[in-house]
Amino acid sequence: MEAKMLKNSAELLLRFIVKLEFDISYAQSNFDIKTVSKIGNYYYEMMDDKWLTDLWAAATDKKLTDVQIYVGSVEVMEVHRVILSARSPVLKESFGKIKITEKYRVKFEAEFDVEVVKNFLNFLYTGSLKSTDGVYQLSQLATMYQVETLKNVCQLLNATPPDAEELTNYLLEL
Repeated sequence: MEAKMLKNSAELLLRFIVKLEFDISYAQSNFDIKTVSKIGNYYYEMMDDKWLTDLWAAATDKKLTDVQIYVGSVEVMEVHRVILSARSPVLKESFGKIKITEKYRVKFEAEFDVEVVKNFLNFLYTGSLKSTDGVYQLSQLATMYQVETLKNVCQLLNATPPDAEELTNYLLEL
């Protein structure tokens, strides 16, 4: 079986992925299209989709956490230093300056809503947003902690809605 519309699939697939990153976010849908390996004219990737939610669950269940998160004087939750360090160069640098004696503490200014900080942390763990509430504050956090992917997502959320006809055409081309 051969795909009819994908003779020049690499260029079309790249164009499709780029357009979906911008257009689908408004429809609250997730598409994860990755081209990794090839068998004949079939492309595939085997992936465990559950690992991101498992990491987030480990944080919310306080399993092996080593960082306490505060908003002002309110303790929000505990998280894993390795995750924060991997996702934010600012946090990585700040953790490198602290001696390991007990749990680290990261304090966000009281101006940030607790739920927005939780959403920020969830994004660091999973790469997705649970809510688009507080996009302005999320954008501020993304800028402060140099989380480039979240900055891009926040820019998309503030952009104009996509043209439904154009999106439909891209989906039909596949």
